[in-house]
Amino acid sequence: MAPPSLQQDKSFPSYPLATLGKYSPLSGKFAVIADPTGLHIVDCHAGKELRLVLHAQQISALAFSPRDTFFVTCEKFVQGEKNLIVWNLAQGQEVGMFEWKKGSKEGTKSVKFSECERYCARLSSRTQIEVYATDNFAVPIIRINASAELLAKKGGS
Repeated sequence: MAPPSLQQDKSFPSYPLATLGKYSPLSGKFAVIADPTGLHIVDCHAGKELRLVLHAQQISALAFSPRDTFFVTCEKFVQGEKNLIVWNLAQGQEVGMFEWKKGSKEGTKSVKFSECERYCARLSSRTQIEVYATDNFAVPIIRINASAELLAKKGGS
């Protein structure tokens, strides 16, 4: 028998088929777990699942925003489908969808939020960054273009 500190809390949900999971960075209160049935949003402090978001594709990367308001998932690229998705954590709804053609495990690294989470920037191509207000991911408020040479230099901004 395992020592009490290593025994699983029987009330906490179990995900034996989980392929990916992450805790929220701010408080560790939330976890998002991906498995074949979808995305499970879990309240770790209460020890219960808040919601299941049905999602058919295989998620290969997951990241949280600085204040736990959003999380980002990325799946393998399929032509004609948007595979980089920004989710509202509280609602469990997609709020932004984009194409990411490079390696899916790197996709979530292409999205960064301001500390206040009012803005979100994403690398949309090798030489372009799009900035969005987080209340509207449909249209960027600005596009920043840079030469590939500048972006390739160490320390370039």
